[in-house]
Amino acid sequence: MEFSIGQIIKSIIFPPGIFIFLIIISLWLLNHNIQAAKRVMKFTALGLYLLSLPIVSELLMTPLESYPALDLATLEKSPAEAIVILSAGRLKYASEYGGGDVAGDNTLARLRYGAKLHQLSHLPILVTGGLSDEKNIPLGQLMAKELLDGFGIQARWQENESKNTAENAKLSHEILLKENITHIFLVTDAGHMSRSVYIFEKQGFIVTPAPTRFKGVNEGTFDFELASFLPRTNALKDSYYAMHEFVGLIWYRVRY
Repeated sequence: MEFSIGQIIKSIIFPPGIFIFLIIISLWLLNHNIQAAKRVMKFTALGLYLLSLPIVSELLMTPLESYPALDLATLEKSPAEAIVILSAGRLKYASEYGGGDVAGDNTLARLRYGAKLHQLSHLPILVTGGLSDEKNIPLGQLMAKELLDGFGIQARWQENESKNTAENAKLSHEILLKENITHIFLVTDAGHMSRSVYIFEKQGFIVTPAPTRFKGVNEGTFDFELASFLPRTNALKDSYYAMHEFVGLIWYRVRY
């Protein structure tokens, strides 16, 4: 029930749900206050346009990406004892793979970078993610399979019960504490790293951030061109991601 309510709230307050909600309000206002209806429609159109622009989505992502890419010198000097890779969803019923689940694009990107760190450091890997049911295996188990099949690397540990980043941290800490491991390389999206480092350190980890999938202007990914001011669905998706992470940062500091 808590998960369902959370999903409903996120669907309303984040795009595109917030814009659908505002359109419904403006339609209702047409029969009561046409001037107010026009103002809501203008605000909705402007908000949808701005959040769909690559220049806006990248500017929103920039302050979230406060940890730079891990350089080789930091990798070599770090006393980290393990690599922890966070899950980020799956693709269900992939017919081209026999109809089973496979790692989603974001999860696969994290696994790819985690595999690279393993090849450079030779450190053991923990994969973490739950969200299983009678039809779907846990994300941790799915990640371990992808890591072995795609990269020839055996994950030493699987965490298969967590439902969010806070539980990723708590349950991963329980596993690694038995091995007396407290210092880790943490692999997740650059925009998700600030929230992840916060909650993993709250659990008692010493974290060396190993971010991937940079989307902000601070990593030199932004090209200032006409297309940057034309709406794109990918930009709206990234704006949603940024807004979700800003709210998540605030929520985690309040709750934890």
